[in-house]
Amino acid sequence: MAKIDFTESQENVINHKDNNLLVFASAGSGKTAVIIEKIAQSIINNQTTLDRLLVVTFTESATAEMKQRLHDKLGESIDQKNIKEEIEKLPLADISTIHGFCQRLIKQYFFELDIEPSFSIFSDEESNFYKIKALDYLLRQEQEEGRAEFLALCEMFYNNRTLASLKENILKFYAFLQSLDNKEKYMGEIATSCYDGDLDNNNACKFVVERYSKDYLYFKHNFEKLLLESLQAGEEKISKALEKVVCNLTKTKFEKFTEMFEYFKVLGKIRSPFGSLRMESELLDKIRVLWTRFGEMQKAFFNICGEKENIDNIVANMQNSLGVVKEFVGLVEKFETEYSAIKKQKKALDFDDLEKYALELLENPVLCQAVKEKYDVVYIDEYQDINNKQEKILSLVTKGDNMVMVGDLKQSIYGFRNSSP
Repeated sequence: MAKIDFTESQENVINHKDNNLLVFASAGSGKTAVIIEKIAQSIINNQTTLDRLLVVTFTESATAEMKQRLHDKLGESIDQKNIKEEIEKLPLADISTIHGFCQRLIKQYFFELDIEPSFSIFSDEESNFYKIKALDYLLRQEQEEGRAEFLALCEMFYNNRTLASLKENILKFYAFLQSLDNKEKYMGEIATSCYDGDLDNNNACKFVVERYSKDYLYFKHNFEKLLLESLQAGEEKISKALEKVVCNLTKTKFEKFTEMFEYFKVLGKIRSPFGSLRMESELLDKIRVLWTRFGEMQKAFFNICGEKENIDNIVANMQNSLGVVKEFVGLVEKFETEYSAIKKQKKALDFDDLEKYALELLENPVLCQAVKEKYDVVYIDEYQDINNKQEKILSLVTKGDNMVMVGDLKQSIYGFRNSSP
């Protein structure tokens, strides 16, 4: 393997010890080479051994590449006393995908779980096939029963004489739930509380307030900044126009949804004071772009809430929707029951089950401590692609100061697995 000349920042990563490390590295930056070098150096310098490391990748091909490159790197020091033995450990090393790690953990401690010890793993294709089979069976049963709540839900999703849209949304919501580490709490509390008629205590409305408060303050700050810039530049006409905007952006904080809703309705009536300005100016161009984006932000807010709505109408719409939401959530729960029955019959688990059972095992304090003690360092590649449940699993196997995380937000490719970059 050709010698690599690492940059100063890469050397810092390689030599870093004794604390958690988060590395942001873009594609083509040599992050895999840095991880390989860091692992190899820790082994060559007798700081750890291969069986004391957990390395998590996010594809099987990345796992194979990691093992091969580590084999080649360690091979450069083959004459050193312990290296040959370490190379021989590579095939059984804990270098794998998150699901590979979960599977090994479950096989080791299956007796702690209510599952068959000889379980098989559904491929993605098998999992999708049996999900569709379970869902089709469930919807046939529901149609035959003909409950009014179910038929009302179907009416909402019925399109081109099929229920394809309803099926798609059930599968999407089910997939989202599997990525959570608090699924039961979400199903029991969060989902329904988003339809609470008290808008100022409604979880969905709280999220809207938090989200759009940040946007509003961003625009307020930038309009104020541009006003100061125009005053310093002596642009009197631009300054006067900007003052009209800034004078209307009086709020510095939003406590309640109802407060934000009424305030944004007032902002939406403000006409642009820049249209009458006829001059060539880079500063004015920047202001107009910001004004356009400010309008787009307000439009997005009202796309969620309804521009022509009032508070009473929003409350009524939410309360009317609650029954439909409960029916939908109930269908998802029934679907999960049907799909789980198929997996039990086939003595199989899918990838979501691997995460679920691994987390269940690690929530046993004695077992969790035993797994923690096994690893000196936990490496996580493509950290931006892990979801909430995977994050909790990996946090439980670390000691609090021995995790190396490498990722790049721009490279997030597993959004369909509900990752949280």
